[in-house]
Amino acid sequence: MKIVKVIERCRRSHDIAFGRWTRALLSFLVLGVPLGAGLAIGYGLADKKAGADDQVALRELEEQLGSASEELARVRRDAAYQLEVLAARTADLQARLMRLDSIGERMVSAANLDSAEFAFAAPGIGGPLVPVAEAEMSASDLATLLDELAQRVDAREQHFDLIQELMTVARVEQDLELSGLPVRSGYISSPFGTRHDPFHGKRALHQGIDFVAREGADVLAVAAGVVVRAQRQGAYGNLVEIEHSNGYVTRYAHNKKLLVKPGELVKKGQVVALLGSTGRSTAPHVHFEVHRHGRPVDPARYLKHASR
Repeated sequence: MKIVKVIERCRRSHDIAFGRWTRALLSFLVLGVPLGAGLAIGYGLADKKAGADDQVALRELEEQLGSASEELARVRRDAAYQLEVLAARTADLQARLMRLDSIGERMVSAANLDSAEFAFAAPGIGGPLVPVAEAEMSASDLATLLDELAQRVDAREQHFDLIQELMTVARVEQDLELSGLPVRSGYISSPFGTRHDPFHGKRALHQGIDFVAREGADVLAVAAGVVVRAQRQGAYGNLVEIEHSNGYVTRYAHNKKLLVKPGELVKKGQVVALLGSTGRSTAPHVHFEVHRHGRPVDPARYLKHASR
């Protein structure tokens, strides 16, 4: 009986264990297989999604690289263009500087200025030639050279302004200076001083110089000034009287026709009358007088290239 009981107990234990393993197996089949399949599918989908994201990122990277390459090419083109612009500007300034130097030399010579004070000529430069490896000028080098040339051009322009001022002053002084002849061509028939009067032969003071020229020839102002008289004046005939600076007055007598009026400003060399023989005159000529502070002086000291 004990043996039967033991066998029965073992069988029941086996059935219980078998039942437990059976239930575990069924649970695995019912729950594990679908879960595993789900996990497998999930991992598969995750792998596919990761691959798609990588492709998107790769395309974005390719687009960025393409954009960067285009930007770099544009920057290179702009840099090359800027270098060309700088080089062209530099060449233009160099040519302009050469022209300014040439004009400056002529102006200094024409104005009789000291050339040492205006360095328009090429400066002294020399020395043995020692070749070096050539290299393209960078934008920085061109910009520096451009600034130097611009400064040199500015200096030249300042010199020009100064020369023009000096020339203007010189022209004004020259215009105010009594010089030259009151006719374009002619000769002196009677100088300043004591002479035998042409009408009665007695000794008399001739207060001017007589210039003979063809009738109707231009009578010229020998300096800039203001016309104070332009009228018929006794023995002078048709008279033009001009007041100048520094107390000078000039008179042009015996004119055929007057071309200016009182109060008119005249320039040096301006035609003020036409030569004639009005007043106390024997033939066409211009009687030319110079007065300083109200006293007649010999006009010969103010004339240039007068012929007798």
